[in-house]
Order: sequence, then C-alpha cells, then structure tokens
Amino acid sequence: MNKQVIFEEISKNSINFYHSNGFVHYRIQPHNFNLDINSCFEYYSEENVSDQNTAFKNSEGKPRHYVDVFRDKKSKAYSIYNNKDISKLINKHIVTKKRIIFTHSKMSFKQIGGDGDWHPHQDSGYNHGIDFRNGFAMFVCLEDMDESNGCLQIYPKSHLHGSINHDRHIEDVNSGDNQLLIKKIPENIVPISIIAEEGDIIIFSPNTIHSSLSTKTDSRRLSLIAEIQEYTSLKLDDYGKVPIFIKGNINFFERLILVSKKIFSPYIYWNFLKKNKKISYLLRKLIFRFE
Repeated sequence: MNKQVIFEEISKNSINFYHSNGFVHYRIQPHNFNLDINSCFEYYSEENVSDQNTAFKNSEGKPRHYVDVFRDKKSKAYSIYNNKDISKLINKHIVTKKRIIFTHSKMSFKQIGGDGDWHPHQDSGYNHGIDFRNGFAMFVCLEDMDESNGCLQIYPKSHLHGSINHDRHIEDVNSGDNQLLIKKIPENIVPISIIAEEGDIIIFSPNTIHSSLSTKTDSRRLSLIAEIQEYTSLKLDDYGKVPIFIKGNINFFERLILVSKKIFSPYIYWNFLKKNKKISYLLRKLIFRFE
C-alpha cells in the first residue's frame, strides 16, 4: 500500500481498514475539541514546562516525552481524550463488555536541532510476553505534521506478524534512558509517512511497527499519545497509580486494594531513585544484564 487513506467518519470501512492494516487515520469535522487542542499546544510550546515528568532522553540527555499528562491539572490533555468524539472512536475500536482504562498518557515532542528519532518498534515490545490485553494506542496531533518535522511513520500490516523480538538501544549513558528497536523488519513491510493536520487522530495496534525521524524545522511536532486497554484484573497503570477509567469504574474494595498496591509500586521508588542519576544508572545496567 503506497497511498494514505484518511477517514472523515467512523464506518464499517474504517473499522475494517484498521483490522486489515493495523492502523487508521481519522479527520473528523468539525472538531468540537479545537479549543482544548489549541490550549494544549500553547501550554506545551513553552521550552521549559515546569513540574513535568520527563522520559526517553536522547544521547544529549534531552527528553522526548512528558508523561502522565492526564493528571496534570494545568493541561487540557485529559479533556481532549474525554471528548465525546474520542469516546465514540474508542468504543467503536474496542468492542468489549469489560471495563476500559488508559494505561498511560504522554506528550511526545521533538528536540529542535537535536536527536528526536524513534526507531522502528512495536508498543507490545515494551511488554513482550507480559499480560497482552485487547487495546491500542491513540495519537492526537496538536499541530500539522509531515516528513519535515518528524511525522509518525506506520508499517502497514506489520501487526499481522504478532509481537516481534526487539533489541535495546541505550541513548543517554548518564541516566541509562533507552528505546527498543527492531533491527530486521519483516519482508515486504514498507513504512508510510502519516501526513496529518492539527486535530487528526491516528489509532494503531500495539503490534503495529511505527517510527519517526527528527524534525528539520522549528516545529517540535507536538502530539498526545494514550494507550487504551481492557481492564481485566486489579492492576495499577504504567505509572503505579489507580488507572483512569474510560468505561466502567472500580468499587470501594477494588480501590482499597489498588491503593495498597500503590505503596509497593516499583514506579514510585524508581521516580525517587531517578533523582540520584548515579544510582539510577547502575540499577538500569543491572536490570538490562538479566533481561
């Protein structure tokens, strides 16, 4: 497939396209969440947004993500994903009687004049062999994107190969930050660049290979990404916190158990240790050695 397909409404064709190709691109008009899109863009356009949790530092020690953005009360990120159009997309793409949660949320951006590459990978690679559940990632553009500012690149039909083994590439030697990559892409799988407009929505399977390059302009290619999954057990989200529910909720006893588990969440202690770069780096090396 060498042509990009954009759907302006949810239909049987768009759902079938997603299942066949592992992704789907929506441009739903009119966007009744435009004000929140613009608000998010302005908020994250500041060079140094205070009190942000950063992740995935590059070789220069500069981050590519702000994480757990739904819990940032100054951000409109959660309002965007709580919009009725987004909710409709989610419910159409994950047909289940089970509860649905956001496993995590992040703001992805490029470093101007620096390394912002994302190597080809699957989101499932970060949980390879661990609790694979029905779900997908939802990418929302906060500005126009094309190849000049490092747009998302999707490998159509790559999800049909299932979860593929990944290699780990250490980038920031001081913190040990790294990203996964697939060195050998399955034969006849060729990426396409997702040329998108502000407010466009791209949904892709956790087994869909995707990547992006650095920006060559003064655009940081701001975009929101959330991962959505069925909630099948008493588990915390990827930040060691009680999950944010899209459909359904938890009762008092479930919340009590989750709050108790939160105390022992490795993520909480990892955030604490991150403040000591030397200890954090040594721990990462130890973990990777035994993978």
